[in-house]
Amino acid sequence: MSEQVRYLEKDMLAKGMTRSAKVLGVPINFVILNIGFFVVLMLIAYLSSQSVWSIFITLWSMIIVHLLMMMLSLKEDKAIQILLSNFSLCQKTPFDEVNGYSPLTSFLKKTKLKEVSSKKHLPWSHLYDKHTVVTKKGELLQILTLEGMPFHTEDDFFLDDSKKIRNRALYQMASPQIAISFYTIKKPHHDYPQGTYPEGYAKEFNRRYQEKLKTEKRYQNFIYIVLMVKAPILARTNKKRAQHKPNETHKEQQAYFSQGIKTLNEQSSRLISLFKAYGCRRLGTLQKPFAHSEVLSFLSYLVNLKDRFVNAPIQSLDNYLAYESHHFARRRGVIQIRDVSGQSRFAAMLSLKEYPEETQACLMDTLLNASCELIMTQSFFFKHNQLAIDAFERQQRKMEQTDDSVLLADKINSAVEELKAGIASCGEHHLSLCIIADELDSLNKAIYDIDAKLNQEAGLGIVREEQGVELAFWAQLPGNQAYRIRQSLISSLNLASFANLHNYPLGKASGNHWGEALTLLETLSGTPFYFNIHVGQVGNSIFIGPMGSGKTLLLSAILAFSLKFGGWRFVFDKDRGMEVITRALGGQYNQMEPGKASGMAPLQLKDSPENRAFNILLLKKILSLSKPLSTQEEKRIEKAIHAMYELNESSRRYRHLAPFLGVAEPGSLRERFDRWHSDGQHAWLFDNEKDSFTFNNKMIGFDIGKLLNQSFIEVSTPALMYLFHRISECLDASPTMVFIPEGWKALSDPFFQEQLKDWSKTPRKNNMAMLMDTQNPEDLALSPAGCSIVAEARTQVFFANAQAKWQHYNQFNVSEREFEIIKEVLPAIGGHYFLLKQGKISVVARLNLTGLNEDISILSSNLARALLLQRITARVGDLIEAWLPYYVKLNAILEQKHNNSFPDFEVHLDSYWEQCQ
Repeated sequence: MSEQVRYLEKDMLAKGMTRSAKVLGVPINFVILNIGFFVVLMLIAYLSSQSVWSIFITLWSMIIVHLLMMMLSLKEDKAIQILLSNFSLCQKTPFDEVNGYSPLTSFLKKTKLKEVSSKKHLPWSHLYDKHTVVTKKGELLQILTLEGMPFHTEDDFFLDDSKKIRNRALYQMASPQIAISFYTIKKPHHDYPQGTYPEGYAKEFNRRYQEKLKTEKRYQNFIYIVLMVKAPILARTNKKRAQHKPNETHKEQQAYFSQGIKTLNEQSSRLISLFKAYGCRRLGTLQKPFAHSEVLSFLSYLVNLKDRFVNAPIQSLDNYLAYESHHFARRRGVIQIRDVSGQSRFAAMLSLKEYPEETQACLMDTLLNASCELIMTQSFFFKHNQLAIDAFERQQRKMEQTDDSVLLADKINSAVEELKAGIASCGEHHLSLCIIADELDSLNKAIYDIDAKLNQEAGLGIVREEQGVELAFWAQLPGNQAYRIRQSLISSLNLASFANLHNYPLGKASGNHWGEALTLLETLSGTPFYFNIHVGQVGNSIFIGPMGSGKTLLLSAILAFSLKFGGWRFVFDKDRGMEVITRALGGQYNQMEPGKASGMAPLQLKDSPENRAFNILLLKKILSLSKPLSTQEEKRIEKAIHAMYELNESSRRYRHLAPFLGVAEPGSLRERFDRWHSDGQHAWLFDNEKDSFTFNNKMIGFDIGKLLNQSFIEVSTPALMYLFHRISECLDASPTMVFIPEGWKALSDPFFQEQLKDWSKTPRKNNMAMLMDTQNPEDLALSPAGCSIVAEARTQVFFANAQAKWQHYNQFNVSEREFEIIKEVLPAIGGHYFLLKQGKISVVARLNLTGLNEDISILSSNLARALLLQRITARVGDLIEAWLPYYVKLNAILEQKHNNSFPDFEVHLDSYWEQCQ
């Protein structure tokens, strides 16, 4: 994946606070413990015996112990804390002697331990209300969720500004009584847009595409924020007082809960307001698809690593939420979670051991690309500024006294200055990763990939928890701060980089203007994106890219996917580029060639005020092309049209209209009209025996490419007037889409320009979406209608263009970063990726049709394929089931043996036809 280098602001991190002070490379706590051990041994040796041998043995014992301690400390400077916490918090590890450790540690001697329920480690008591959880210690929790901030296509200055906003929000809420946790959860994605397709190619194409998607693993990122108000001392102690004065204690507790809920609601509302643009909301209770508590469903996932709809129980939450069996293999650092059916999942815990020298806004974004299921947990407990300054200064003194790194000591001094200046707040930070897989091999591979990503791209040192695996797992749960071993003092500015709330856009799966999403795209990171052409109620879309970039392929796929919405589809094609897909979808396709009968007979339209008015307007346009009409001539035209509608339908032809326009004298109406009927130059256009444009089919394609050539300027406008009038008759508020491939050509016609301008401004009235593609963005800039189309196109798709120029793309309001993606990133990565821009959101994505070669040959047509289809239908007819199998087989031969050269292929068509029988 080729990426542009980012130039983001770097924030110093007081790395000296993220580890113990060291003496000769050994943590000072080990040194103190070692000295104490020496003193005890020397004292024992002195009191027990004063022989030389006794002292000699004691000294050697001390040296060996010293070396062992050094080795242990160099490997793990938190070893003492882990050992003590394991002893106090996880003395009895849940263990299944039959299926628990045997597949994990079969080479080890099994140790039988009494299984202890997981509820011991769950800190939650009950729901205070639908938003709030109360822990066993009396803390109050609320959980927010948000879609996340799109970052990949944003400019550097925007990301830096957003980081400062996050820091300011953290600084403003800083209080020792408040803690905040951030969760990024990556889950497998299995949901696809639904819809009812008509029988035929569209249904089969959608089925094949969804089957392809199901064979590929993709993951969706979910982001949560947990706010916690700590319990007051009275909620944790004063048990004797509670026994003697229960009423007084109860009142104090009620006052605490009342104040705590108020504080929690205020902080939640502040964050919801701040991140409103990113869909931030508070978890509560939902009724669909089933009535359930979002809060408890979230907590249940953290415990059981499995999604489940959870209702609020009558019993205590710790009894209710742990419904899986947890088994921990400390020597392997593996967690086995087994459900009631015996199915197992495996997990491992990774913890942040080595902090980077600096932090920046995109620090943790590499995890959003990970191809595995995971939970990233970050907790931050605010520390009073003065206490934080005291802690910084103590650590600084220790480092100076032990001749530890002078550079680290200087950074601590800078951090103290930041606190004093009010730039940031400070707190205890903890970060862990829970990697989840169905198989052990997959788990180990995922761990290797994650470790490499964080080390190489983020500069973080990650350690796999083995002895501390159980502690690390339970430490993920909000309210389990006692289980956190690896925590370090960092600033809120650093936290704003660690917990950046970045995410890839997801799109909108349902509830769109036409209901379900059109289809599912694949982003550059492998995450799903629900694609819709509508932003709100406006579906106008524009697709820009050079020849061969994939514009027509995408337009054709959109046409096929859109059939589930019903309604009308109109294609204004050029060079038969969408003929094959139009016919494959059961549509009617009209190839309009100058000189050949067009099938249009406007006077045969049913008698109505609208059709009479249209025919008057059309005739005035035809007869005013070479000379303006006088008032008398206009009245004569009106009388002639009304007179024609007194005749029966079969008699209403242009050749029969001529006598109503007088005698053919130089410059007269009749002389000008004679070119449009009988043997006249343009008689092929409207003087047809029968109007064959029945519009009975709700999908109609028109190849107007030749009609728009400059040499046929006289006929192009009248022809388009007829087509647009017939289309306007069809508009009935059902979902309607107008496709205009190679729109730059359409914009060369003044009348087409005006019609597109009108359609672009009034799409909601007719429930219409207009989709246009063009090779050169400058064509839009030079056209008055083009500017209007750009202004109303809420969906913009840009394909790779290494020759792109800023002045041409600036009209689309692309950012500098987005322009860099179009010009440099997309050409480098290939794969038909494009930049999709909808309102304020943009994403790099693609319609991945790899392996669907037969469908590609139908979706992406050209003149050779159109001629092939023409030859096939001449032999077997127009029924799709008759010609489509031949088309697929013969097109493969056309590509492989003749490199899409139809003249060479046609010479051998008969023999190839025999092969396909």
